[in-house]
Amino acid sequence: MAYRIMALFIPLIIILMTVILLKRPPRPIASVQAAQEPLSPSERPLVVNSEWASRSWTLRQAASTRQFWTLSVAFFFSTLINQSVLAHHVAFFVDEGLQPLFASYIVGVVGIVSIGGKIFWGRYRIGSGGR
Repeated sequence: MAYRIMALFIPLIIILMTVILLKRPPRPIASVQAAQEPLSPSERPLVVNSEWASRSWTLRQAASTRQFWTLSVAFFFSTLINQSVLAHHVAFFVDEGLQPLFASYIVGVVGIVSIGGKIFWGRYRIGSGGR
């Protein structure tokens, strides 16, 4: 029953947050040349602290900042919560009639694939300049 409630409310919450938080749709880029043209002041990304944005960071320097540790703790707990919910899927699958060993294989494979997905998604985002 909890999964049915989540299936109903999570999409509604996401749609509501999108409507509230999305100011304007992203502008389409017609070509590579258009993407290389300088942006007008209204189209430039918001930079809160230009000194930080223009600085070349090392891992040691970044790891000594409060912002780094705040993001690290946030990512740790979001993954911890996600994986703890995923672990309960074994019981759900067994209740639905799957063998316990097979149900644990499914959850294990999803966990392992998610590790690779997080690594490659991060590499994609960093390698493409965040676009």
